[in-house]
Amino acid sequence: LMNKCNLHTILRLPSGIFYAQGVQTNVLFFDRGTTDQNNTEEIWIYDMRHKMRTFGKRSPLNEKDFAEFEKLYCPDNRTERKETYDAEANPEGRWRRFTKEDIEARPNTSLDISWMTDGEEADTRSLSEILTAMQKKSEEIAKAVALLNQELAGEKLIKEKKIKKEKHLPEITEEEKPFEIPDRWEWVRLGDIAQAVNGDRGKNYPRREEYVASGIAWINAGHITDDGYLNADKMNYITQNKYDSLRSGKIQRNDLLFCLRGSFGKVARIEPFCEGAIASSLAIIRLFNTALREYLFIYLKSPQAANELNKYANGTAQPNLAAKDVLKYLIPLPPLAEQQRIADKVSALFAQLDAIDKAYEEYQELQQAMKAKLLDLAIQ
Repeated sequence: LMNKCNLHTILRLPSGIFYAQGVQTNVLFFDRGTTDQNNTEEIWIYDMRHKMRTFGKRSPLNEKDFAEFEKLYCPDNRTERKETYDAEANPEGRWRRFTKEDIEARPNTSLDISWMTDGEEADTRSLSEILTAMQKKSEEIAKAVALLNQELAGEKLIKEKKIKKEKHLPEITEEEKPFEIPDRWEWVRLGDIAQAVNGDRGKNYPRREEYVASGIAWINAGHITDDGYLNADKMNYITQNKYDSLRSGKIQRNDLLFCLRGSFGKVARIEPFCEGAIASSLAIIRLFNTALREYLFIYLKSPQAANELNKYANGTAQPNLAAKDVLKYLIPLPPLAEQQRIADKVSALFAQLDAIDKAYEEYQELQQAMKAKLLDLAIQ
């Protein structure tokens, strides 16, 4: 590869990004060679594998993590690249240049090059110390799992029965009700507690060439994050004049956003924005009582809400919903105090899952350290 092509850059990704934890991946950047031999003169390596934040299902690798690499890469003129590594001033710099001679001097011309450390130059712990650390981490995982079981088994999310019927609701037949609810809960339709607001789909709909670098948020389904917020880094923006020309679809404080097509069924809070307008792929869910927001957000992400979605989605190759159909969703509505308790309980359960994730990742790192120690001992 180094002979036939100009292998100019290697990006060392964090372990386990594309496969199991501990599996390492490198991204190679190379150009077609101008001759048959000796096309690579130097290789620049960026190390994202050491001293990075913890990655997992709830904290995935994202665009922000590549910001420094993108800046240092200098795609327009690679001759302007500058190392951040310095043997004395910054030995932990992530961006380092290696000459062809440096590479050829390595055993088997290995490109698996690392100079950063996660602390000490070498793991000086004994086998007994690593085993003790593994045992401690295993106990942490077991404790977190036990707490999670306690939360799930020791207390039902639905317990209190307080709500009274305060107004006449559209009739919901017994056949429609998917399960029984406490006596003082109520089956309602989403349209009984909220309105759905579509965006302006008329002549003033913003075109891509009208986007600006900063201004008022122009929100589409692709801006919804996995944890139910809006991604400010990828947001599109329009001018104040364009925003003022739109007749509908403008967000307000405490609104929720619901995806009608594409990733339909996804739901998000509007934060971190307090002003903006929605594209045609979204609808605004505007609650009559904003105290219901967190409970409704959790419900709309639940399997039961997915069942409601499937009842009203059309059967085309690209399924979509109408906002008026979203308002037909059945909602099991508890008293406000119970709604808050449910929201708090779900947050506590997610915190336990995050603790298990983190402990498990640390345990796997200890397994890697144990393997390395055993190999060292075998060689000695």
